[in-house]
Amino acid sequence: MAQQIDNKALLESEIDQLLDQTPAEEAVQKLKSLLLETYDNSETRFKTIFEESTFGNKIIAADLRIIKVNHALIVLLGYSEEELLGSLITDIAHPDYVEDWKKLQNVLWADKKTSFSIDTCLLKQDGSEIWCHVTSIVFKDKSEDYGYTIIEDITVRKNYERIRTELDAKKDEFISIVSHELRTPLTTIKAINQLLEKAVSQDHTYYSFIRKSNHHIQRLERLITDLFDVTKIQAGSVQLDLSTFDLNNLLTECISGLQAIHPTHRIDYTPGAAAMVSADYFRIEQVVINLVSNAIKYSPLANSIQVSVSPGPDEVKVEVVDYGIGIDKKHIDKVFDRFYRIGEASHHFQGLGLGLYISSQIIARHNGKMGIQSEPGKGSTFWFTLPAAR
Repeated sequence: MAQQIDNKALLESEIDQLLDQTPAEEAVQKLKSLLLETYDNSETRFKTIFEESTFGNKIIAADLRIIKVNHALIVLLGYSEEELLGSLITDIAHPDYVEDWKKLQNVLWADKKTSFSIDTCLLKQDGSEIWCHVTSIVFKDKSEDYGYTIIEDITVRKNYERIRTELDAKKDEFISIVSHELRTPLTTIKAINQLLEKAVSQDHTYYSFIRKSNHHIQRLERLITDLFDVTKIQAGSVQLDLSTFDLNNLLTECISGLQAIHPTHRIDYTPGAAAMVSADYFRIEQVVINLVSNAIKYSPLANSIQVSVSPGPDEVKVEVVDYGIGIDKKHIDKVFDRFYRIGEASHHFQGLGLGLYISSQIIARHNGKMGIQSEPGKGSTFWFTLPAAR
């Protein structure tokens, strides 16, 4: 850019000097020569960039006819220059993606946009498919508008995305089957354990074992529920049962229950002004339980958790603050990913890495937002917002 400014300033200086020091007729001729020389230099630079680019370059007319191609495009597609010149780009487009080029045509020539980018599929000379990232820029030449189009081969990336999508689908199917099949025997085990708990007196040696097994049964139930929720989220089949309620009431009830089963930590919460939302009570309760439970789990050396709610005119914000191990910056963007567990913490704390993913998806379904601020060794603040009820 600096070089372009310098060239422009130099040209202006030379023109001013010509006009000031040269007779009119001679100045016109010299000015003409100077402009032609500048044009030739620009043309040379353009040709060099066009021809030497490692990306496929082509110039197309308004009717999508190919006017010019570079060597890289010939190598990329396998056609000869003679086969490409004069043909329509839609002639070598994959039949399923011809509309992409018509869209490009409309945007650049009908809508008069200066540039356009799209991922699309072309057919090589041997009939094989090639995925391309296409960027086209409009420029004017002799009163005609042309498209300077850069074509980047992204076939490897697209194949990776396709394989990943297929594997994710198979994984979701497997998780759905497993979670469904585990529910039946676990229900039976839970029923038997409850009968044993009633049949055995509390001072019996076996009673503590029964209580422990109950705890692990409940943990298994939560894991299976999480797996089941993930498959529903991936399938887009999570249904929300909306009602209007005060978040203060939900938090009061929810935190009371959590405090009873987590006596090692003090959960500080004081109800404030009414915070009315229209949401799925059960699902929001699920989010709060997950955030507070995580705050407790990842604060083994601290004993205080703070929960607050802030009502606003457009949205209500809930924050859960802990003083635990915290999260490094490099992990912040990934904590809401499915099955993601944080580095060394994954070896010391139980879980599948699904709770925050499920919570973030539930909040997103409510048109809310979820986020985190954290510092290693100092703790984390997880927050979410919900639209305020009108």
